[in-house]
Amino acid sequence: MTNTTYQTFLLIALLANLNRAHALFWPTPTCSKLVDRYETEYGKHVTPKNKSDAFIFFLHVPRTAGKTYATCFLRAALPASQRCSPSYDLLRLNVSQEGCRYLVSHDDYSLTSLLPENTLVVTQLRDPVTRVLSAYEFAIEVAARRIKMDDEKFFKTAKNMTFVNTLNVWPWSHLVPWFRKSMQVHLADLNAQAKEEGARARTWTEHFDNRRNRTYYWNKELNQSVWKLPPASKMVHPYSNVLVTPLFDWIETKEAQDLIHEGATLQILGLTNYSHWKSATALRKCFFEDLDSHRRLVDVAKQRLRSMLHVGLTENLDQSVASMAAGLGFNLSSHSHRSANRNYFAYDAPGFDMEQVITFNASRYVPTGEMTPITIREARHLLVKYQQEADALNKKLGTLEPELQELVDKEDAWLEEEDNKKKEEGQGGSTSRELGTASVLDGIVGWVKKSVAVLPTWPPKVVATTTSRTSSSMKESDDGVSDTDLDNDDDDEDEESVDSGTSSPSTGGEEEDEEGEGPEEGDNEGDLPSGEKIDSPWAEEIEALDAKVYDLQQKRDAIKRDIDTLLAMPLVKGPPMPQGPAKLLVPDSEFEDKKTSLGAFYRHCSKSATKKAADKRRGAFKDLVTPWHESFGFSSAQRKALHPTIVQRIRELNAADLEIWELGKQLLEEALVEQAADKTLQELPPPVEAEDEKNVTTTKPASGSSSSVRSTPKPKHATAQAGRDEL
Repeated sequence: MTNTTYQTFLLIALLANLNRAHALFWPTPTCSKLVDRYETEYGKHVTPKNKSDAFIFFLHVPRTAGKTYATCFLRAALPASQRCSPSYDLLRLNVSQEGCRYLVSHDDYSLTSLLPENTLVVTQLRDPVTRVLSAYEFAIEVAARRIKMDDEKFFKTAKNMTFVNTLNVWPWSHLVPWFRKSMQVHLADLNAQAKEEGARARTWTEHFDNRRNRTYYWNKELNQSVWKLPPASKMVHPYSNVLVTPLFDWIETKEAQDLIHEGATLQILGLTNYSHWKSATALRKCFFEDLDSHRRLVDVAKQRLRSMLHVGLTENLDQSVASMAAGLGFNLSSHSHRSANRNYFAYDAPGFDMEQVITFNASRYVPTGEMTPITIREARHLLVKYQQEADALNKKLGTLEPELQELVDKEDAWLEEEDNKKKEEGQGGSTSRELGTASVLDGIVGWVKKSVAVLPTWPPKVVATTTSRTSSSMKESDDGVSDTDLDNDDDDEDEESVDSGTSSPSTGGEEEDEEGEGPEEGDNEGDLPSGEKIDSPWAEEIEALDAKVYDLQQKRDAIKRDIDTLLAMPLVKGPPMPQGPAKLLVPDSEFEDKKTSLGAFYRHCSKSATKKAADKRRGAFKDLVTPWHESFGFSSAQRKALHPTIVQRIRELNAADLEIWELGKQLLEEALVEQAADKTLQELPPPVEAEDEKNVTTTKPASGSSSSVRSTPKPKHATAQAGRDEL
C-alpha cells in the first residue's frame, strides 16, 4: 500500500471520527428515553436457579469458533431428544421436539424473550480485531467460490438446499452477496482494462478439442497444453488488491458497521439488525451516535455478560470447554451422543392417520419391482430400519476407509521413492496400477502425479499425465490447508440440517473437472503406456481392502436409494412446511456412543472441523483471478503483517467489543479458578494423535455423503426458507 493511499485512508478515518464525535457529545433526549425504556423492559438478565433442567441457549457470535463449540461439545453432550431444531437460518421452536432444552443460533439476546423462563445463556467471545478480519476473509471466500455462477443459479443455490446454507444465515446472507457483487464489478473493470491494452485475457488461453469434445488450455510462451487450467502464478496482497474491496475501505462501509463492528456487544444487548425487539433499530442508532446512551448500553452488556452461566474465549478454546462442562455439570468421561439422522424424525399434525395406505416399490422391500400397498406406520418402520442399516455400514466404512487411505498413502510414498531411484538410474518412472472392474479409478489428492510435456508444434497435442494408484472407493479433492486456524466456524454450505437435532453431512463443492486423464492411448507421440500391476509391499492388501470397501459402499448406496424412495412419499412432512412438532421415532439409546467419551469426541471433532475448514479454504480463490493470472489467499502471516494503522482503526471501530472481550477473559479466568477450587473442573483428554484418531467413533448420516471418501449423489429434499428479509 503506497503512502498516498495511507494518507487518504487516514483522512477518511479522521473525518469519520470527527463526524461520530459530534454526534456523541451532543446527546438527544430521544435516546435517553429509549435507553430508559430499554432498561425497564429488557434490562433484566436471565438467571435460572435450577441448572439441571434449564433450557440452554448458546448465543453464537459469528467467527468465534462457536460452531465447533456447539457441534463438538454441546450437541454431543445431550441426547437427540433434548436438541431443538437448528435455527441458524430461521427460528424453529414451533417444530422442535416437545421438551427440547438446547438451542444454538446467531440470534441475539432478544431471542430470550421467546424462550422458557429457566433459560441459561452461554456464549463465546474473540479478540475483536481477529474476529473482524476473520469475517472479512470468510465472506470473501464464500463469495469467491460462487463467482462463476450466474445470478439465477447463485440465488437458487441459496434457497434450495436441504441443509441450511451459508447464504441463508445472518450475517452472511447480506455480506456474501455484497462481496460477490463487488468482485463482479472489479472483474468487469479489469477485463475492460485488459481489452483496451490489447493484453491477453490469460497467459493460458482456452481452446476446444472437437474430437474429444472437451476444453483444454494452451500457453504460447511455454508451448504447453493441459486439460485443466493451472493455478494462478502470481499472488497479490489479500487485504489490498484489485479483485475485491480492500480491507481499509470495507471497514468503513455501512455493511461492516451494520453487521460486524461491535457485533458481540450488540448481540449481548439484543440490538443487532437481526433482533426480535421492535426498538432495536432506534437503540442501535443511539448506541453509535449518543455518548451517554453508548456508555449506559455497554454497562448493560457487561452486567448481562456477568449474569451468563458461561463465557468462553476462542483463544482459549479447550479450557473454555472444560469450564462449560463444569458449569453445566457435564461429565467429560461419560459417553457421547451421536447425531440423529433426519430420517429418525416425523412431524405429525394432531390426529394424523398412521394407517393411511401408500404404495412402495423400494428394491430391497419388493425385489420384483412391483408397487406394493403399505401403511404409513409400516413405511416409517422400514425407514428407521433402513437408516439403522445404513448407519451400521457407515460405521464400518468409517474404520475401513481411513485404513485404505493410509495404505495407499504408504504405497504412494514408496512409488515416489522408486521413481526417484529409476530416474537417477535413467530407467524412467514407475507405472500405474490397474484394478479390477469393481475398482474403476477415480483419483485422489496425493495419488495423482502429473507431468506436463513441452509441445513443439501448433496446434498443440494435449499432454498425457501419469498416475499412481487410484481407487473406486476414493475420490479426489482439490482442497488443502491454510494457516488461518480457529476459523472453522460457519462452514460454507455446512450448517445444521433443517430437521430436529440432526447434523448435516457436507454438501460438497461443485463437481471438479477430470484430472489426470490424457488423450486416448496411441493418439499422440509420447503417450504413456497404460497402467501395469504395481508390485508394492502393500499390493495385495490394498486390492483386497479396496474391494471390501467398494462392496460396503455399494450396499449402503442401495439402502440410500430405498430411503430416498420412502422420503419421496407422503411419509413425513419436514421443514419448511411441517405439520406439527418433531417426534423422534427411535429411543435416545440408539445414538449413545458408549465407546467414545464426551471429552474424546470433542478432541477428535474439533481437530476434524479445523482441518475441514482449512481444506475448504485452500481452493476458494481458484476462480477469482485477474486477466493477468493473479490471485491471492489469506494466511495468519498476512494477518500479522497488516499495517498497524488498519489494526488500530479496527480497534477504534470496535471499542465496546474490546471492553466486552477483556471482561470475558476476566470472567473465564475467575470461573476456572473457582471450578478448580471446588474440584468440578475436569481435564480434557490429550490432543488426538493420528493413531488414536482411528479409535474414535464418528458416524455420519447416510442421507448425504457418509464418512466415505467416495462421494455419492445427494437427494434433493424440500429446503428451508430464509427467516429474515434482506436488508
